Amino acid sequence: MRAYRRTLLLLVITVLAACALGAGAASAATTCDLYASPSGSGSGSGSLSHPVATVQQLDWALSPGQTGCLLSGTYGSLSTDHVLNNSGTAAGQITITTAPGATANPPHLQVVAVSGPGYRAGLLDAASTRQPGMVVLTDLAPTVLAWRGQTVPSDIVGSAITRSGRGATAPAIRSLIGQDTQAQVWTSTHTIFFWTYALLDAFACIGIGLAWWGAQPSRRRARAARWRISGTVLAAVPAGSFLANLVPWWQFSHPALWLYGLTVIWTALIGALALGGPWRRDPFGPPGAVAAVTVGVIGIDVITGSRLQMGTPFGLSVLEAGRFYGIGGEAVGLYAVCGILAAAWAGHAVLRRAGGQRGRAVLAALAVAVFAVVACGWPQFGGKVGGTIAMVPGFILLIMALARVRITVRRVIVILGSGLVLFLVFALINYLVPATGHSDIGVFAGNLLHGRAGGLLTRKVTSMVGSLAVNTYSPVVPVVIILIGLTLLKPAWFRVRVLPRAYAAEPLMAITLAMMWLVAVLGWFADDSGIIVPATALPLALPLGIALLAGAPLSDDEAAGSGPAVTGSTVSGQIGR
Repeated sequence: MRAYRRTLLLLVITVLAACALGAGAASAATTCDLYASPSGSGSGSGSLSHPVATVQQLDWALSPGQTGCLLSGTYGSLSTDHVLNNSGTAAGQITITTAPGATANPPHLQVVAVSGPGYRAGLLDAASTRQPGMVVLTDLAPTVLAWRGQTVPSDIVGSAITRSGRGATAPAIRSLIGQDTQAQVWTSTHTIFFWTYALLDAFACIGIGLAWWGAQPSRRRARAARWRISGTVLAAVPAGSFLANLVPWWQFSHPALWLYGLTVIWTALIGALALGGPWRRDPFGPPGAVAAVTVGVIGIDVITGSRLQMGTPFGLSVLEAGRFYGIGGEAVGLYAVCGILAAAWAGHAVLRRAGGQRGRAVLAALAVAVFAVVACGWPQFGGKVGGTIAMVPGFILLIMALARVRITVRRVIVILGSGLVLFLVFALINYLVPATGHSDIGVFAGNLLHGRAGGLLTRKVTSMVGSLAVNTYSPVVPVVIILIGLTLLKPAWFRVRVLPRAYAAEPLMAITLAMMWLVAVLGWFADDSGIIVPATALPLALPLGIALLAGAPLSDDEAAGSGPAVTGSTVSGQIGR
């Protein structure tokens, strides 16, 4: 252990400028003894006004216990070898890190290198990110404590930095640069993408309605057919954007064009599959197929490491959102909404084909529900708090309707807490069984058991409330959510005739649309992303709902009892006293 400590050398080398969070933390904790800058001089003294020019010069100029700081810029290229031979001592390590305030606009990821026993050629890993070659600043504290043989507090943020294999150097470095490229594309295109998506939704809803305006049966059928097609295709956009990551677009020239071009291609393929499959005449068919594909893509991706979500518009941004695995705040709402519709489609299809055998229909819907919840909430997969709390009540109420179990207000109140119960079960298992791996929910369980969860809960509530002030339009989202909920519950108030007609034709539509709304609202209050959860779910949920309603029979005669019955034909009718 003494020899280990004497030879220990920690080198945190920033090749790219630090991201905003990392730079802020470094600024608060770092005191620089010497500086380097790509514009420095080989004969520089190492002061802030006369920095040295290379990382190697900075390394050799530092004495044990000193900190060298890298000013903004790029130090060499892929072919440049940064050979660091200076060594600190157990009592005085040498650290090279980002200079306080040395940020770039826009911010970038930073590169960290560790030299010492157990850290030969390879990539750095950490359980906090679960992404190869990616660690975060908060991982340094538990890592250094472990190196020095000291106890790591159970409530510390971050996890120990470890090493994994990496193969050849050049491809590994290109992969790391690709991670930063993904983050830059997300940052620069994210807002534009969502505005474009919202405008396309508006055109599909309003434009088609105006273009085929009229009460004549031919007009109504033409309008419904186009709404069904456009709603189904637009709802396929999120799944298409995730599948775009199957191709390494971040390694190509013009990566943003590649990302969104691939998104369009995948969206068209999913839409064509949904509209052309054997379920195309089923009112739940095309939108249900899109929902099932979306749940399958996101769920399988989360189980296998969340690679498809990195840098995609609905996915994870390592620079801004700070989440590296599982389902991000911008995808959890649409995932929950699609989970409900996919389960309803599965149960509805079995009811139609199996002669009304409700046991089989319940099992089909339950299978979708179990997959969606486990992929989202199990610690080794998604470990997502808000998604688990939001989805479980929605699935239970939907399955009760399929089974024709009476839904009362009292039962609804009890069921609303079922997601929280399951989350606590997952969290305790994760905390008590180390084999389930490191996750945030396990850390929360430990803090809860030791009476230290108050601060974390306060931060999450503050973040949720603060989401209402993310931008000028954030306060509008709750109004839209409330109006949609009232429209589903009391369509006569708003003279929306299509809803009662669709509910009469396909009674399962009432509870399905209600649960799609409910999981989005529960996600709003259960997830620290707050109003972002339903706000990012709306561009998918609206075309899905339109496509679903457009598939219902149009005339009153056609509507009479054509679909499998459930407990009531309206939302309020399915909730008794």
